[in-house]
Amino acid sequence: MPPLPTPHTNATTPTVEFAAALYLASNGAHFVYYVGTDGHLHVDHWTGSSWQDDDLGATVQGGTSPSGYLGSNGAHFVYYVGSDGHLHADHWTGITWQNDDLGPSVQGGTSPSAYGD
Repeated sequence: MPPLPTPHTNATTPTVEFAAALYLASNGAHFVYYVGTDGHLHVDHWTGSSWQDDDLGATVQGGTSPSGYLGSNGAHFVYYVGSDGHLHADHWTGITWQNDDLGPSVQGGTSPSAYGD
């Protein structure tokens, strides 16, 4: 098991009002999705030697939490309610994170639930 994350120069502290979503990839990589104190969606992942924090840039609606999973094809997916109140999905294309606005408005205070395929 990798050591617990330590503060990074570019990392933000998770807020206590949000729950984190996490999973373990088949190669042993750990992924943790959370809302930072900046209100942005972040992912921390274990590189094999250290924790890396990536700000995915999306602003998450207050009072909601992300939900993520790793697809059977190795694709990473995270669902969340954006600051616009819409359901969003971010997924790793193999090169970059792509943000998709899925369109429907979500009732305030609710969080999406994701599951693997």
